[in-house]
Amino acid sequence: MQAVFLCSNLFKDDEIRKVENAIYDIAFDFQMDYLVDICVIVKNEDQFQYWLGALPFYDNILKEGVVIRG
Repeated sequence: MQAVFLCSNLFKDDEIRKVENAIYDIAFDFQMDYLVDICVIVKNEDQFQYWLGALPFYDNILKEGVVIRG
């Protein structure tokens, strides 16, 4: 399984909640079209920075992640 981590300072937590389901729907369609298994995680940049260095998950994203646009 591949993880897709979306991180942006464009949205605050309450705004993320408004678009999160639409992002999950797009990811589901992608999974069905291309027969891949992905896990989508949507966070804002502030929350990512807060946990960076404290949780290995976030450290791995920084080391292994691919910037799509940033």
